Amino acid sequence: YKKYGDGKEKQIIRHFENMPRKAIKFIEKKYHSNQHLVNAFRKYIPIPDDIFPLQWRSDYVSAGSLNLGQKDGGVDAVDKENLDSFHRKLEEAKCGIYVAPSNILNAGLGTYVGVSMPGKFPLGAKMPVFPVVDKVSAGRWDADDYTWDAGGYDAEYETDSSGSSSVLVVNEGCMANFHPGLVNFQTGTLSYTPLLDRRKDPGAGAFSDYVDFSFESMHEVKAGEEVFISYGETWFTERNYLGIIPLSADYAEANEIASSLASFQQNEDGVTLSDKSLSDLLNVVKNKALQKEETRKVFTSITSADDIRNVVSNNGTAETTATVKSQEWLEKYGYCIDHIDSKRSTIEQAGQGAFARRYLPKDQIIIPAPLLNTWGRAEFDLREYNMAGNINKKQLIYNYQFAHPESSILFFPTNSAVLINHNSERMFNGSPPNAELRWSTSSKKSLYFLQRHLEDLKEEHYATMVLDIVATRDIQPNEEIFIDYGKDWEDAWNKHVLNFRSPCDDNHDCFRSSKIVASMNDDKFNDRYHSWSDDHFTVCHKTSMQMDDDSLIFLMPKDSDKTMYEHYGNTFTNFRHVEFDDEGFDLAFVASNWGPCKILRGDESDGIFDVVYFTIETAADVNKKGSNTLRRTRTLPASHIWFRNKPYRSDMHWEYAFRHEIKIPDSIFPSHWKDLLHE
Repeated sequence: YKKYGDGKEKQIIRHFENMPRKAIKFIEKKYHSNQHLVNAFRKYIPIPDDIFPLQWRSDYVSAGSLNLGQKDGGVDAVDKENLDSFHRKLEEAKCGIYVAPSNILNAGLGTYVGVSMPGKFPLGAKMPVFPVVDKVSAGRWDADDYTWDAGGYDAEYETDSSGSSSVLVVNEGCMANFHPGLVNFQTGTLSYTPLLDRRKDPGAGAFSDYVDFSFESMHEVKAGEEVFISYGETWFTERNYLGIIPLSADYAEANEIASSLASFQQNEDGVTLSDKSLSDLLNVVKNKALQKEETRKVFTSITSADDIRNVVSNNGTAETTATVKSQEWLEKYGYCIDHIDSKRSTIEQAGQGAFARRYLPKDQIIIPAPLLNTWGRAEFDLREYNMAGNINKKQLIYNYQFAHPESSILFFPTNSAVLINHNSERMFNGSPPNAELRWSTSSKKSLYFLQRHLEDLKEEHYATMVLDIVATRDIQPNEEIFIDYGKDWEDAWNKHVLNFRSPCDDNHDCFRSSKIVASMNDDKFNDRYHSWSDDHFTVCHKTSMQMDDDSLIFLMPKDSDKTMYEHYGNTFTNFRHVEFDDEGFDLAFVASNWGPCKILRGDESDGIFDVVYFTIETAADVNKKGSNTLRRTRTLPASHIWFRNKPYRSDMHWEYAFRHEIKIPDSIFPSHWKDLLHE
């Protein structure tokens, strides 16, 4: 080819005369030489097995390649279409969540999924959680082992630093077990959504505003797998009476050891360490090499080469301790707890309600409700140091107690039964309930203690008694479920509504109720809200707090000798109207994920705030002279700031919020449990 001036290539032939013989050579055409013969011999030269590095083999099973205990986390976000599809799958299923004997020895009952679910999906109905504030401590409360730290559910500011707060989380929060090596569900999101306004609604403060909570799957969970959540590993370390309990790090170490042992055996085509040799090596490792008792306990039931292969096939040492149950097993040994879904009630002033997830025929058990015992109504009083304030003297959870006026025992349902509202023909525009209470006939303990005196039941500190909620007629899908709370409850509610008067009269801005404060978060750059009031304050997410030295601001008492601190930078007695004794420093002792903060300036165009966080930090030199510490963050995203009611100022603390227990009917309440004279 030759390229000419016009840029085009043209084929050419060059003619040579008198070419020397040695410059000419005959060759085979392409792919016609002997090396391309179809039957030409081919075989690599093997390096002997005894000198070839084991870890270089393609069939080598390494500890790293096995990844025991690792699972796919699922999608990054759950879109509405996938979630709706999963909910339809639940509705079509016979049951989505069962309660049945746990895989954990001596752990009682556990929770199982009845339908396979992807990662990052909510488990069951989205439920309210119930703050427990400044509870009177008159001895051991049976619910103590079922309460959670309020900070994990954004409810810590229902009290100040002198008080105490926790939350009761029904369903999995009360019923799921904790296996440190098998946690497959984690705390999901929660919404603080006040539905009513105590300036005009008599039902305000009578139910929890912490709603729409559920645990969510951490990875794909197959139908028949047990649900395990984390209580925090200190739950075990603080309970020495439980003995040696392997924790997550111990299972991780055990997985690494099992992976290493498995790597000594190749697949069928490779060199194999004999089962006997592997078993002997396993016992040497267990008896001589392991330092921690907890890790040794993981290997208690792992004694042979077969057991190591079982660990690998199950994807971990912890996984061998829990079997996936069949649908038949769950139906035989368990009961269903997800016939109920949560939605806004059709009853005015009632908050959330219980709705049938699927068709429920007459006499169907809608949900069996295991009950936590409380002895005496005084257990639901707030502590004495708060009794004098203008706040409600009864705990919010008193409204969820099932009881009889002639008995000292009260029962709290540990599952979705708490959603079921009251209805009766006695009410204005009321209708007969479609469900009723019956004592469980399948719970042997319930049957036993129904015949026993209350003193015997006091020895039981877990959810022993079980009330069945039973359909009294056919209930259609998405129909709200009701029971009769009793005439005493109904009379008390009617009286409460009749006597209700707005605390504001004609002045609708007399104070900021929970609903008003929550609505302020829709207009965060409105500077009318930035200064704290008697009813509200500001919190900022602590992950956004600037932590370098430039962010530090030190506040000294007004009467401090200026010469004591004038040589320190960023030290004041008053910084932008924040002083040494500001209430924010007290609230900082309550803080969990959200810390008290004050807004200095907002920039709506950039969606950021300039704020100072109140902290409980000590600053080595300055703090010796009695300073309090702020941290300034100049570019806080608007999503990381939140207007909250001050402690004891949310609607649940309203002095006149409705409080009344739910009556267990005379017809089913044991007469020998009536240990009080009814006034």
